[in-house]
Amino acid sequence: MTTSFSQPLATMLAGAGALGAGALAYLNGQRTRALDAAHHQADTDREREWHRDDSHRARESALRDRYTAVAAQIAHESAAIRQAGVYALTALADDWHSFGEDDERQVCSSGTYASRR
Repeated sequence: MTTSFSQPLATMLAGAGALGAGALAYLNGQRTRALDAAHHQADTDREREWHRDDSHRARESALRDRYTAVAAQIAHESAAIRQAGVYALTALADDWHSFGEDDERQVCSSGTYASRR
C-alpha cells in the first residue's frame, strides 16, 4: 500500500518543486529587470545633466564672445558703429537676463551707461 501512495506523492512533490523553482526564476527576472531599468534611468539622468552643463557652458561662452565683439564696436571710431554697439550691448544684457545671470546683465548695463557718456 505504501508503494502505490508514494509514487503520486513523489510526483506531486516534484511538480511543486518545479513550480517553486519557476516562481523563483520569474521573481528573480522581475528584480533584474527592475534593477536594469533603475541603472538605465540613472545613466540617462547623468547623461542629460552632462549635456545640460555642456550646453550651459557653450551658451555662456557665446555670450562672452558677443560681449568682446560689442566692446570692440563701442571702441570704434565711427559713431554709427558705436551706436550699433550700444544697441547690441542692450540686447546682450537682455540675453544674460534670460540666461539667469543678472550680475552679467548689470555689467552690460554699466557698459551701456558708460558708453553713452
